[in-house]
Amino acid sequence: MKKICYPSASSSAGGSNISTMLLAENFSKEFEAILVYPDEGDIFKKIKNKNIKYEILPTNILMRKLHKYISSGWHIKILFALFSIFYELRVIKFIYKNKFDLIHTNDLMSTLLWGFAGKILGVPVIWHVRQEKSSKLLDKLRLYFADRLIFVAKLNTRKFSDSTLDDLNYDVVYNGVDLKEFNGDNQNSFKSIRSELNLEKDKKIVGFIGHLFKRKRPEMFVRAGIEIIKNKNIKDVHFIIIGSDSSKEEYNKKLTKIIKEEGVEDYFSILGFRNDIASIMSSLDIFVLTSTYKGEAFPRVIIESMASKTAVVSTKAAGVPEAIKEGETGFMVDPDDFEGLVSKIVYLLENPNIRNEFSIRGREVAENKFDSKKIAHQVEGIYNKLFEVGRDE
Repeated sequence: MKKICYPSASSSAGGSNISTMLLAENFSKEFEAILVYPDEGDIFKKIKNKNIKYEILPTNILMRKLHKYISSGWHIKILFALFSIFYELRVIKFIYKNKFDLIHTNDLMSTLLWGFAGKILGVPVIWHVRQEKSSKLLDKLRLYFADRLIFVAKLNTRKFSDSTLDDLNYDVVYNGVDLKEFNGDNQNSFKSIRSELNLEKDKKIVGFIGHLFKRKRPEMFVRAGIEIIKNKNIKDVHFIIIGSDSSKEEYNKKLTKIIKEEGVEDYFSILGFRNDIASIMSSLDIFVLTSTYKGEAFPRVIIESMASKTAVVSTKAAGVPEAIKEGETGFMVDPDDFEGLVSKIVYLLENPNIRNEFSIRGREVAENKFDSKKIAHQVEGIYNKLFEVGRDE
């Protein structure tokens, strides 16, 4: 049995940690996955009832505080590196003690800290590239530490130049979705979300789900909703926004202010972080993604909505065109085409038969292309290939 270490720089219930959890949950007995977190965060609400091994390797208080602002500038990065020295020593000791056969990183910071340790100890490292934007200088270090890369979408390879890609060992593996959890058949949740929000039975629900970050542009979702309600004169609709607000932009306050100024409070609900995403997703009539062209690698919420039999309208953010079949499983618009976004949402609101067709076909694509069990099997194949190379050497 091969021991695989999955370190994470955070314990949030974001896409990276969920994708890692699904891999660990679906591996064969040939591999033992151990997830490593800096503290007990939201992801623990998901893994505590699963047969998944995990460890806590705490970072110090200053590291945690600096990590929140790591993208603010080089001065923050330098301070973080200085305060990471003692943590790095603990990482090296942890890897050596547990005799890991492979380190599989899923975020930028872990690729640096754990990749460096792997290089020192001679433990192979896989960098799962899940972030679009990062420092080119630090990426050179990450590439030096990594023995192999996994991209979450073909378009994600644009992160590096063609000449750089020619020198890399890499694979493209899409994110997976738990088809049992996201099944679109939970009628009880359908009733409960309407009861919770006190919505009429015939009120259509349009949703935004994701962390409230600048690159996800939740304000664009709100503006689209306002346009639909006030200028398109569609009133039998309710817009919900779900996601934690941990950014310095304070989106909850910003969005609430916009909604109040436009006098449409009765048509919007900002629900914050939720653990029942699968249940809520199944209650949506339409899911909307408003992310920028760059910044998202492969938004897993797209495949979760398809698995949930929910019609999708999305901007053409990164790997989205590799998930959605235009006009068959959803609609896509250019990231700055606000009118196009509004038009597609309105069209689906007014055409329930098309929504139904999208939901059926979307589920079929999710089952054939994004089943988390199939994705785990693909990753196992990459592991075996890497270990075979190691034996040959």
